[in-house]
Amino acid sequence: VMLQDQADTILAPVREALHRLWGEGIVEFHSNRSARVRRLSRDDVLHASEVWEVHGGLMARLAAERIKIDDNAERVCAASAAMVDRRRRLDPASYFHALMKYQDVLAEIGGNPYVMAVKKRLHTEFWTPASVLYIPDAAWTEYLDSFVRVNTAILEGEPQEAESEYRRHVRFAR
Repeated sequence: VMLQDQADTILAPVREALHRLWGEGIVEFHSNRSARVRRLSRDDVLHASEVWEVHGGLMARLAAERIKIDDNAERVCAASAAMVDRRRRLDPASYFHALMKYQDVLAEIGGNPYVMAVKKRLHTEFWTPASVLYIPDAAWTEYLDSFVRVNTAILEGEPQEAESEYRRHVRFAR
């Protein structure tokens, strides 16, 4: 009985987390009582990117407003350079990791704790890699060029332009 109580104490948070992820559409349950990460359809990725367009634009605007504080410009430059380097090496897994880090840097320097909290709830690490799979090889140059425009607007401290460029970038990717 004591072992069962300990097991229930340990497993309760895991069950709660799985049910939360199920509610957010990340996990699916199966009849054999197993759970797995749900496979995303193209429509799932498109719907997520519509929400991301607004949130990413906000992150870019807030980052541009605070770019001249402390080492914010250096952090954005380092994060964007890592993305470009990973793409140049044609290493998709590390490119996605660098992209997520870039987004985290923008959210952090924006100074609004709710922006990072919402970013975590959007589970960008789940659908962003899937979204880039749908970008044709011929479109990668424009995709990366649009990131350069986003980065330039942020580093120049142009909040409206940064937001506009980020939203344009997401629409292009979509």
